[in-house]
Amino acid sequence: MNWLTEQELSTEQANISQWFTEHVQQDILCTQDGVNLAYAFHIPQNAKRAIVLSAGRVESYLKYDALFFELAQQGIAVFSCDHRGQGLSQRISSDPMQGHILDFASYRDDMRQFMQEVVLPHFDKPWLLCHSMGSAIGLMLVQQYPDWFAKVALTAPMLGLKAPLPKWLANLVLSFGLMGSNLLQKPLYFIGQKEYQPEPFASNKLTHSEIRYNLFRLQQQTHPDIQLGGVTYAWVAAALQALYTIEKQAPHTTIPVLCVSAGADKIVDNNAQERIVKLMPNAQWQSIDGAFHELMFEVDSYRNATLDAVMTFFEE
Repeated sequence: MNWLTEQELSTEQANISQWFTEHVQQDILCTQDGVNLAYAFHIPQNAKRAIVLSAGRVESYLKYDALFFELAQQGIAVFSCDHRGQGLSQRISSDPMQGHILDFASYRDDMRQFMQEVVLPHFDKPWLLCHSMGSAIGLMLVQQYPDWFAKVALTAPMLGLKAPLPKWLANLVLSFGLMGSNLLQKPLYFIGQKEYQPEPFASNKLTHSEIRYNLFRLQQQTHPDIQLGGVTYAWVAAALQALYTIEKQAPHTTIPVLCVSAGADKIVDNNAQERIVKLMPNAQWQSIDGAFHELMFEVDSYRNATLDAVMTFFEE
């Protein structure tokens, strides 16, 4: 399949952004607990298949404008909803820079409502494409509603956290942090986490592609509302509980699953990916050796390998 090269993207980004603005429908979904979620979708003429995109932490559907465009050229519809507390969706902490949640079930329930009200009226059995934290959310939804999707592809999925401290010490810090948050009655950043600060390309751990990295940072400057900082103690606790549940339910997750792992990932735990995927009876695990975490925003060789693997898996 023909995917945009870094060079093509650098010269065509303005045109892609204009196409996105003119052709992609953007709207707001109000959840049952009163949170406004921003979502977007595009249905090409005569589209027969659809992809639901569950993005990673700190991401917005705006980041995937080029992928929307590329898939439209292949006649594939795309639907994506920004998770609560990030992107263009409503923040749920008084500090808009905090990545905060009390229970990952809230993410799952938001996605369930998005599917029921926006996606399923248009397409039955879409494909589900998830990245990083979006993979945990997507799997939670699939485990609750196994018949909604035809297949699931995960890129660099967050199925295990990489702690900056030894596990025993991280658990101790988490316990004290949660107590402090309860005493102060407000979310607190996990140790070492802070508000949004742009990081130079040279020190980033996300991608080897300077072009795609700089375009992403430029987008965050152009749309400051999508900027997001580090996570709270509550987010970490909720993530750990969600990952425990996902692993416990993995043997009963029978939908076809492809996990594309970033071989040089410094953000999530690849060992946990492999362990959990092996528990799923109809899943396969593939590594893109040398790639960093942002597989869909990597240099051409890594990105092409990722997207080719995903589309081959979906269409075979």
